[in-house]
Amino acid sequence: KPHRFLTAMTIATQLITAVTSSQYGGATITLTFEPSDGPATTVDWENTEYSSHELYLTAEADTPLKVKGVVVYVGSVADDNTVNYVIQNGTTGYYVYKQNVIDFPIEVGKVYEVGGFKKYYQGLNEIVNVEHFVELNEEITYTVNSLEGLNPTDLKAMEPFHAAFVSGKGTFISAAVNDAKAYNFTATVNGFETTLRVDPANMSAEEFAKVNQKLKAAVAGAEFNFVGYMSAYGYGTPKTQIQVVKADDLGFAELSDKEFLDAAAEALNISNKTLLVNLYFTLYSV
Repeated sequence: KPHRFLTAMTIATQLITAVTSSQYGGATITLTFEPSDGPATTVDWENTEYSSHELYLTAEADTPLKVKGVVVYVGSVADDNTVNYVIQNGTTGYYVYKQNVIDFPIEVGKVYEVGGFKKYYQGLNEIVNVEHFVELNEEITYTVNSLEGLNPTDLKAMEPFHAAFVSGKGTFISAAVNDAKAYNFTATVNGFETTLRVDPANMSAEEFAKVNQKLKAAVAGAEFNFVGYMSAYGYGTPKTQIQVVKADDLGFAELSDKEFLDAAAEALNISNKTLLVNLYFTLYSV
């Protein structure tokens, strides 16, 4: 019955007893439950040293990893009550996959000590199966790493930025926008064709829609600024991939009329610019 029908409730360590009013039969319902302090620990985390970023990248599967930092961003909560997030310490970042928020609630901007195990999945290094999660009374800051003058497609050169936030400027090429699933878009960054990714698992549905709206309106050749976290994907030799998680992290410059016409002509493969100009002024004079 809804809670307004309850006249008494007692809670013990492993027992809940609820009694309905006599109007509804005076029934007594007793439920037993097992209290939980989260997953059982298999490692002496308190006496485990903090893992270096190099170990995070090179450790074999299931190696215990202990890191600390400030939570930079948290993805949307999945149906199984788990989230993915980035924790960063200065310029160094770590990606944590599927942490249970019932066992370990998490908040952006707070500093935590995290203990879990190494997993490597299609180019992305992860910390999984978190069993140690403690909020620290410390002040840790983080830095968004600039990609200016660097080759963002060089996997080795990008290793120091793996799972950390990066920023840069690019020229938009194209996007296969999908309103339901993850997709990639491409841009030229520092002269290199670079892959950026948009994944609904990394943000709320509202944020995902905002990002899609921006990319649907983007025109090939448009200059833009971006912020995202560096990752990789693909079997065999992975490729770098920058994950964009917020619409505000994409800033497109407005095109001049000439730039708009040139971009439209190229996209539509129209060689007769005069025809396009006439069409443009016809539309805008209505």
